[in-house]
Amino acid sequence: MARYGKRGQRVQLLIKQGSAYLQRFVVTANGKADGAPRDITGKTIRAQIRKTPLTGANGAPTVTLTCTVTNGPAGEWAASLTATETGAIPAGETILDADSQYAWDAELVNSDPDDIEPLAYGLPGDVVVQAQVTR
Repeated sequence: MARYGKRGQRVQLLIKQGSAYLQRFVVTANGKADGAPRDITGKTIRAQIRKTPLTGANGAPTVTLTCTVTNGPAGEWAASLTATETGAIPAGETILDADSQYAWDAELVNSDPDDIEPLAYGLPGDVVVQAQVTR
């Protein structure tokens, strides 16, 4: 399980097209990977994947990850996609193709919806979608 502080950490994701995806995280109180867990009970986490951070800024993202707080007192949460959702993400011939590369971020929304903290992010190319071969 990856441990990430509340300042926002750069995280790379590898998604296999047509397969269910699950990544687990821990939010830490001091913003460092080796810090004590931060209680995120009652918080909402949201995350999206886009071609670039500004792609579709006023429209739909490539895909929205389902984010779930799995153990609030321990700061644990998970981001997931179904096989159908990953199967709908366009991918190139190889993971090095621009068509296979995306950006993403995850945010913690506090009780005030305007109070948003970055949790994790990926620059363009940090999300890689491996094309499905067997269909």
